Amino acid sequence: MECTYLVLGPIQVRTPQGLEAPGGPITRSVLAGLLIAANHAVSQDLLIDEAWGDHPPSDPEHSLHSQITRLRRVLGLEAITRNGHSYTLNADPDDVDSTRFERLASTAGDSSDPAGVRAVCLEALGMWRGAPFGDLADREFLQLEAYRLEEIRLNVIETCFDADLDLERHHEVVASLRAAVTQYPFREVLWRQLVTALDRSGRQPEALRAYDEYATFLRAELRIQPGTELQDLRDAIVAGRVQLAT
Repeated sequence: MECTYLVLGPIQVRTPQGLEAPGGPITRSVLAGLLIAANHAVSQDLLIDEAWGDHPPSDPEHSLHSQITRLRRVLGLEAITRNGHSYTLNADPDDVDSTRFERLASTAGDSSDPAGVRAVCLEALGMWRGAPFGDLADREFLQLEAYRLEEIRLNVIETCFDADLDLERHHEVVASLRAAVTQYPFREVLWRQLVTALDRSGRQPEALRAYDEYATFLRAELRIQPGTELQDLRDAIVAGRVQLAT
């Protein structure tokens, strides 16, 4: 049975019968542990630790097998195989949304065609339904993977804005960039893109105010200055205004 595994949001599985949430938190934790190591064996001891943590059941091996049985009812008997004391989730890489997302992110980063880059970025970002792994994101064994995926998503967002600017869509992206720097105030690339978009839209005073806002934020939070590239952009805007004034 063919399944598509969705982890860019609450964990779900798309089967021929439709979209399903495979069981409760323990069952989904077992599935998550298998998914982040898809097509590789995961020891039952590790799966038990990931699913139950410091509070394992009285018969952990039997309890784990029960969870695997529940998953097989949803995924198909062939989806999870056992070899000794290990289990393997068998899945085509593109059947896991996070893997497909990473492939699209890599494709966008390697392309030199702004329109193509933007289209791929939008396709990749459209796959996200929320925080990776949903309500399981705070599980210790998933925290690093959730953080890694979120970092890739932010890089894709920045790549998409760069493509927008290359396509001279500076007017259209100002509002989105303002929302982005509000949500992610430490991302200097987003501030540089916002200042650039405002400048290219003929809104130089607003561009300089945005720079000052970011510089003030950095001084208050980290006691540092914006990077050289952003400082140079600010100086170029000031120089341009001085030339216009004279």
